[in-house]
Order: sequence, then C-alpha cells, then structure tokens
Amino acid sequence: ILYCYWKMIRETLTCIFPSLNARKDSAKYPAIVAGLDLLCNVRENRLVISLVNIEEELSLRNFSCINNLEAPLQHFNFFILITAHFNCSNYLESLECISWIISFFHQNPVFTSLHSNFPEHLIEKFTVEFCAIDLSKMAMLWQAIGNHYLPSAVFKVQLQYLPK
Repeated sequence: ILYCYWKMIRETLTCIFPSLNARKDSAKYPAIVAGLDLLCNVRENRLVISLVNIEEELSLRNFSCINNLEAPLQHFNFFILITAHFNCSNYLESLECISWIISFFHQNPVFTSLHSNFPEHLIEKFTVEFCAIDLSKMAMLWQAIGNHYLPSAVFKVQLQYLPK
C-alpha cells in the first residue's frame, strides 16, 4: 500500500511539471521536481516544484463511498512550493516566471485524466489553487529549508485517490 501512495504523489507532481514546461521560455527556464533539501544545490534559472506538506481531507471521508466502489475514495491535499531559482541578475525574470505560474494555475485549475497521463485511473482529477501564506509562515518555511528567500508561491493540490 505504501507503493500506491508513492505512485499517487509521484504521478501528481509529474503531471504538473510538463504543463509548466509547455510555456514559451521553458527551454531557457525549465521546471523540475526536486526536494527542499536539494533546493540549495539546484542549478540556477529553473522553476523548482517541491512537496512541502500532505494532509488527508477527513471532512470528505464519509462521502467517498459513492457509486458502489470497492474501496472508498481518499481525499488528499498536497501543498507544493514552486520556486523561481534564478541568480541575482535575473531577479526580474524570476518574478515574471512566478507571475506566469500564478496566472497559469488561475486559468487552469483542474487537471483531469483526459489532459494528463494518470496511471491506472487511480486519480480521476485534481485541482490546484493558490494558497496565500502570511509573511511570518513563509519566513519560517524558508528558515526550515535553510536557504535565503527566493521568489516562490505555494499551491494547494486537492485530489481524490482510489487505492487499489
């Protein structure tokens, strides 16, 4: 069962970054998935997608046994940090990339199996929304990462998962 959850996390994150790499400047500034511990070591001029938290949406647990499914749907919230990892001389470009990311998810909040290659129909769809983090919590996040602040945005990814 642990492997199923790993696949859910991996497939959700890997469904996001091809969409981000479809932008016009993606060859110049590609998006990659990397852990927060590697953020300091990532080459510059990249968008870095990192998972910062996972929580199960317990309030929806009772409503997941619909359509006579063998196993109940599980509802999860992933919180991802998308960081513009640019050198100081490209600061304005890093702000432009973060602005583009926020705009992209505002215009494309829903990812479905029709638009992405979800494995074995374990995930039917997921939604992405901007998550406003106050300044003190953002400072604590960057302190925990052990890096200086970089232009970034946090997004909440909500998904329904059917474990097999």
